Amino acid sequence: MKNKIRFMMVVIIFVLGTLGVKNVYASSASVSFYTDAENITVGQTFIVTLTAESSAGIKDFQTYVSYDTSALELIDTGNHVTGGDGLILVQDVGNEESNVRQYRMKFKAIKEGTSEVYISDKVYIYEASTGKEMSVSKNVLKVNVQKDETKKEQNKGLGSLSIEGTVLEPAFDENITQYRAQVEADVDMVYIDAKAKLKAYNVKIEGNTNLQMGDNTVKVIVTDKNGIEKIYTILVHRSTKAEEVLKEEQEKEEIDNREEVNGKEFSAYKREDGILFQTSGIFQVVPIPDNGQVPDGFKEDTLKIHGISVTVYMPNKDLASDFVLVYGRWENEAAGFYFFDRIEETIQRYTGESTVVVSANNEKSEEKKIGALYLINFILVGIVIMLLIIIIHNSSYRSEH
Repeated sequence: MKNKIRFMMVVIIFVLGTLGVKNVYASSASVSFYTDAENITVGQTFIVTLTAESSAGIKDFQTYVSYDTSALELIDTGNHVTGGDGLILVQDVGNEESNVRQYRMKFKAIKEGTSEVYISDKVYIYEASTGKEMSVSKNVLKVNVQKDETKKEQNKGLGSLSIEGTVLEPAFDENITQYRAQVEADVDMVYIDAKAKLKAYNVKIEGNTNLQMGDNTVKVIVTDKNGIEKIYTILVHRSTKAEEVLKEEQEKEEIDNREEVNGKEFSAYKREDGILFQTSGIFQVVPIPDNGQVPDGFKEDTLKIHGISVTVYMPNKDLASDFVLVYGRWENEAAGFYFFDRIEETIQRYTGESTVVVSANNEKSEEKKIGALYLINFILVGIVIMLLIIIIHNSSYRSEH
């Protein structure tokens, strides 16, 4: 009998000892994944929410979340969430007690198919009141990614569009569907050349015949193989006779104004966009570009032209020259160096030749120098002749005596 009692006591002690090495959980909690995105397609972004919940109150929380990097890309994370490359750490320690904790992760679907977002490590949740670890239940989120069918249905529209005898405004662009065009009063029909991007598309043109005076709406309708239409609208304005007369008068006035300007004598004036010379046309003085270079033999200076200070480039050897360089351009031409004649007030293209025309004053100075040289030479020749006469006379006198 004593042996039986001892045996029973040993068994009880063993069982109690075995129970003692196991974790004793204070309470239970659940961890679950959720996404409100439906029909996720390739390229779409969506939010995955991880929720930890317990009626006992949660103090600290930590776990690891895994996902398939070939199917999903982690775009952004919320508070207490860090990681990437397929592994995310969710760690929320030291916060106030709560029954529910939520953590958000933003993903982008990059491949068609089914993948999973799941807990890849033990979940550590501790009860707020006791600090003891809770038992945890968890789930796995399956993400189904489908093809983006809308891309298949996108109508690519036209590859080119033009109207015979006129131009489109703006110029054709595959992303622009609204245009304007102008035709003359005697045009009641326009011929439109419209080519679709794909041969399978059908192109139909409406409203290009029987044009009325004023604005007319012309449509180019492109229908793809799925029956989806893309419409290009051209507002074609057919001029009235009155509009054409007015246009002719305006053009004539512009020609008259141009002839009046071209007939005027030289003048200089300053505007916001720079200094302008008006002669046979309009010449604008502009700064030399940063990579520009002043021609050899010239240096920068300032010259008053009709009372306006103009940057010019004087010849180094003749600072009083009637010819100076200016940098500028005629209308619709590239800028460059030009000779400005200060006397005649004309402008000529500088060809880069080293010869510089000297001023009238300088010419007179040169003439004076040449005249002085001639006089000196004449005097020297006279002295030489007189010396020769004296020498010959002395020689004759000695020979006689």
